[in-house]
Formats: sequence, structure tokens, C-alpha cells
Amino acid sequence: MALIRHRETARILLQADSGRFLLLYSLWSPESALEPRWMSPGGGIEPSEDLQAAASRELMEETGLIVPPEALGPKVSEIEFNQLWKSGDYETGIAHFFKFRISQEFLVDRSMWTAEEHRDILDVRWWFPEDLKACGETVGPPGLTDLLVELG
Repeated sequence: MALIRHRETARILLQADSGRFLLLYSLWSPESALEPRWMSPGGGIEPSEDLQAAASRELMEETGLIVPPEALGPKVSEIEFNQLWKSGDYETGIAHFFKFRISQEFLVDRSMWTAEEHRDILDVRWWFPEDLKACGETVGPPGLTDLLVELG
């Protein structure tokens, strides 16, 4: 068993006044051979970025929504994870979460997605936390569903 990578991400729990959160149904790295999972918008932190700047940039790139970093407020949570791949190798990481509320749900603008995001993101949906918990689908990182229920 080998550590493939350690990755810290900045993620946004984007909630509309309807109470639903925006989630992306996405593949892990193709080499992981893992099933897709629902996750919040967000991604890797560039070397020159702080957490809020990374979260703001990722939100814009993945949804088209422009929110200044300072408008995100403080980090609301973080989840450390250790994800085992089918090969027996694994990846570790820390997902740092910000919560941002908007008035209305919207259609995601996919025009800024990378080629990998177009390949890996299979669906986009607004979810009530309780529905996500009841459906039994994979959510990542582990613990995200409980966090959404808690913050919802």
C-alpha cells in the first residue's frame, strides 16, 4: 500500500433559500477506479492562495457564481480523509469548507470547466440534506452528508 498523494481542498457548501445544497456527481481520479460520489464545489489550493481565495476561485470556475473571497466568511468546518483506492493504494487530504447562502437555485455555468471536469463531473443537482442521506448514494468526503444535515 502506497500513499498516492495528500491533497487539501477549499470547498463551498452553497445553499439556496429553498434549503437545498448544490452538489456535483463526480469521478475520483481515473486511476483510483472508485465509483463516483456527490461532492460540493471546490478543489485544490494554489500555492499563492489562502483558503478563501481558493474557495472563491473554485466556486466561479465550477458554477459561474462570482463571490468575493471576503464575502465567504470564516471556514465552517474541515474534514480529514483517507481514501483507499481499488489497487490498495490510498490518498489523504483535508477538505476545508465555507458555507455561502444564495436566494435562488440556478443552472451551473459549465463554460469554465477544464477538460477533466467535463470528463469527470457526471451530474449537478440541488439536494436537501435529508434526501441525500436517505438515498444511499456515495458522498465525499465521508462525513459530508452529516455536515450538510447539521448546517442545513
